[in-house]
Amino acid sequence: MKKRSPSVTTRTGDSGTSADRSGTRDWKDAALFRTLGTPDELNSFVGVAKHHAGTHDELIAVQRTLQELGSPVATDPITAPELHAQLPLFGEDRIDLLEVWQRTMLGEIELGREFVLPGATPASAHVDVARAVCRRAEREMVAFLRDTPRPDLETCLRWLNRLSDVLFVLARRCERPVARA
Repeated sequence: MKKRSPSVTTRTGDSGTSADRSGTRDWKDAALFRTLGTPDELNSFVGVAKHHAGTHDELIAVQRTLQELGSPVATDPITAPELHAQLPLFGEDRIDLLEVWQRTMLGEIELGREFVLPGATPASAHVDVARAVCRRAEREMVAFLRDTPRPDLETCLRWLNRLSDVLFVLARRCERPVARA
């Protein structure tokens, strides 16, 4: 008997719709799916930045958090309360980790007062692209939350905001030699 090759094709999205975790279908360009898709795109750009910036462990943690961010977004506590109750808490500790990393980097460099033009180094350019996509992910989340009040996602929004700050500082660190004490 011939083995079937594995496939990722389900054909359920061929009509232009997709489903959230509860199974509710909507158009692929709906606010929910833009809010889910942009962090996915960001994760890819963070992967490229990780390759160039030399901050492997920290950016892997960011990538894992970006993957985890989708679950609470895709699980409405009103339409799927039982699924939502099973989710791990997206807590303040994730924001705290970003703030610690930012403070550490700021202790290693001096930020100039001039306006930054991305592209001073290949590494900083890649990190700045990730930062710009992060800002878009934040805007998508804001638009989604304005139309669909979800207090359970407020920490996710703050995490994205803090991540864009961290990526800004990381890009600057990639441009300048590390200050020696």
